[in-house]
Amino acid sequence: CRPFGVGRQGTVAGEGAAILVLEAEEHAARRGVRVRAEYAGFGAASGESSPEGVCDGLGRAVRAALAEAGCDAADAVCLHGDGSARNDLGEAAAVRALSAETGAAPAAYATKGAHGNLFSAAGPLDAAVAVMALEHAALPPSRNCDHMDPACALTLATEGSRPVPWMRTLLVNALGEFGEAACLAIRRVA
Repeated sequence: CRPFGVGRQGTVAGEGAAILVLEAEEHAARRGVRVRAEYAGFGAASGESSPEGVCDGLGRAVRAALAEAGCDAADAVCLHGDGSARNDLGEAAAVRALSAETGAAPAAYATKGAHGNLFSAAGPLDAAVAVMALEHAALPPSRNCDHMDPACALTLATEGSRPVPWMRTLLVNALGEFGEAACLAIRRVA
């Protein structure tokens, strides 16, 4: 698929899976394992199945995740970016609106151009990639996003990884087919 791209023709099905282990810090310490990132917040909402509805629902989900995380803005965001006009236009509008509210535009990337849309497994895979991005203080490249749709107006790294040494909080967006929206806030461990 071509997330946020001119000439996108919809999503492309992918195949894959990811598993994340969520546990109390004390439990991880007893087991002697390294904590890679921490859960910071979550939000979910729904809107109409239109670009405007996606923008509204995702905006409410992101605000809820940021509120639970105790921060006003995130340093970076993993975009849902499934290559559908409805979701791409709505998500781009939500990111721009939130950037205007907070005065900060987060660094952004989208993974589905590389692996396709895993549907129910897309959120966990994006969360796993987000944990790795936080660990390495760098965002992965957004594949197949070479010609950005001017209506989306997002800045994505498309060639190689993008260093983001100041990144502390990263959001992972997930959108459904009928206006569902979710946002997970993940924080780098000191």
